[in-house]
Amino acid sequence: MVSPGSEFDLDFSDLDDPLEFLDSPSWSQRLRAFANKSRNYFRKWYYVTPFQSGIELETWNDVDLDSVSPDLQSDYFRNSGTENRNSKKAYIWKWITFVLMIISLLLLSILIVSSVKNKKRRVHGAAAAAMSTGVGLAKTLIISLDGFHPGYISESRTPFLNQIFSSEANSFNDTIVAPYMVPSFPSQTFPNHWSMVTGQFPHHHGIIANRFWDQKQDLAFQIGDLSSRMNTFWNRTLPIWYFTNENELQTHTHMWPGSEIVHEDPLRNPTIIDPFNIDEPLNDKLVVIQKALQNESTTLTFAYVPVVDTMGHKYGNLLDSGHSKVLKEVDDFIEQLLSDIDPSVNVVIVSDHGMSTILKKNVYVWEDHFGDVAKYPSIAKLYDDVNTLIYTKDGKDSAVDELYRELQPKVPPVCELVKSTDLFPDVRDPLIQNRIPQLVITCDPGYLIVTREKYDKLPARFGNHGFRRDEPDMRALFMGKGPFFEHARSKLKLPDQYIKPFDNIQIFSLLLNLCGIDVSGKDIDVDADLKFWDHLMPLGKYSESSPEMLQHYPDSEYNKLWNTYEKASAPTTTTTPTTTPTSTTTAPTSTTSSTSTTDEADVPPSLGDIIDEVESTINDIIHKIWPSKGKGNHNGDSD
Repeated sequence: MVSPGSEFDLDFSDLDDPLEFLDSPSWSQRLRAFANKSRNYFRKWYYVTPFQSGIELETWNDVDLDSVSPDLQSDYFRNSGTENRNSKKAYIWKWITFVLMIISLLLLSILIVSSVKNKKRRVHGAAAAAMSTGVGLAKTLIISLDGFHPGYISESRTPFLNQIFSSEANSFNDTIVAPYMVPSFPSQTFPNHWSMVTGQFPHHHGIIANRFWDQKQDLAFQIGDLSSRMNTFWNRTLPIWYFTNENELQTHTHMWPGSEIVHEDPLRNPTIIDPFNIDEPLNDKLVVIQKALQNESTTLTFAYVPVVDTMGHKYGNLLDSGHSKVLKEVDDFIEQLLSDIDPSVNVVIVSDHGMSTILKKNVYVWEDHFGDVAKYPSIAKLYDDVNTLIYTKDGKDSAVDELYRELQPKVPPVCELVKSTDLFPDVRDPLIQNRIPQLVITCDPGYLIVTREKYDKLPARFGNHGFRRDEPDMRALFMGKGPFFEHARSKLKLPDQYIKPFDNIQIFSLLLNLCGIDVSGKDIDVDADLKFWDHLMPLGKYSESSPEMLQHYPDSEYNKLWNTYEKASAPTTTTTPTTTPTSTTTAPTSTTSSTSTTDEADVPPSLGDIIDEVESTINDIIHKIWPSKGKGNHNGDSD
């Protein structure tokens, strides 16, 4: 030790108190000593000792260093350390390389874990579907019963479907049923079948109606035209068979609307395509579907059954003898089909829309209310369909506003004149914008506006569809049966087979799950929630008070389960607990003004749900920083 006031003797061998803090007279001297010590230690570390091999020939302490001028210090260290500098730098780089290797290994581990997790999520549906066979990917059959309203199901008319739809099906453990599925607007055949296989609403995938016009090309969309000129209407989006082709999975489409168009890109075409035949007997259709399922190469089979829609256009939704006869035939067809196929096959039963009864006395004639179309020089074309589509020659806002003001006072009270900018505010694809009319007239179910020429050909009573998607008459059907649905019920701990009503665009997500296809890393443009089937919401406590449902489908299983409207006159009616029908987060809520619902039951999220939510949040942040091309996801359909 040194006495106070003397110079510090900085010796690296003194490890107990190298800075003489205990005996230093002041903090300023302590700090100065620490600075000198640090500087000298760094110089020795950099130039000499840390990487010096062999015996050190000369030892320098800090007092010696302090007594030498800085220039001499630098000369000495540079001269004595020249031979060691390369080895020192090599040593440093070795450490840097080592640290980088550790970081790389950590990143690789994270990627591997993430890959395994994504793989499990990607194939969990396929794995569940293959449980009964233990090998390969289970087959999937999706059947569309065109125009089949869930209110048609009853114990007397459709006993087999009633077994699946009713609470008795809960004992099967392999079924998932929604009280109804929400169609897309307009609730017509071609727009909705295309929505189910693309995951997009009609004003995004481009098939905006059964009949419409491309103003720029001066080309009318024709549902029976399979020529190449129609390709322009279908190529704005990617159907599910595009992704199955990418994954080398084969598909078979039997009359599915939109599948017959042949594209130059083979990925856009199903593997096997059956031509449309509206007169095909159900027995023949049964044989075709059975053969398709027996084809070992086919993973996904689509089947379309038009007879219910044909019947509905003839009779409306009134359940008379002719109506009931066709429903019983379809019920027998489904029963025979499911009894003959392998239990490992996942079966999805859907419809595209419902049906509304229209009396001729409730049909308005265009000429009686608005006059001859020719008297409106600004109208380029008019389609008198369920929804009246009005295309203007000048699409400028001023011209549209002027025509709107001219037509608005003449619109019947049960109808509404709407600007397309209000109806479809988020259409950004210019090619699809060319197809959307500037003005649309929508009516309540049971009412139409048609030209005199069409009115004169109408029967006294008929049926039609295409009305607003939240109308009870337009509701669609959804049932799922098979290993995938059994696995989903077990994984999500669903208390019974019922889930909340959802938008039909989620069928696209379901088919991806059933085929074990993961598109989460692709820049695809869909409205569907790609994780919808990973977090199904149980129906919980649900009821509605709907006079329309009771009036149009009086003995339906739906009314027995959930419609409380008849309680006022028939207190003995019972209901089954279910949940408030709300659409998914990717579409607007679908409820009617005549319904009243109870609060849904709270369901605690699982660990997987929490992880998925975190991943979704991270993806949202990334997409905000680096937005993807195209319009991206959209928040729903516009009615």
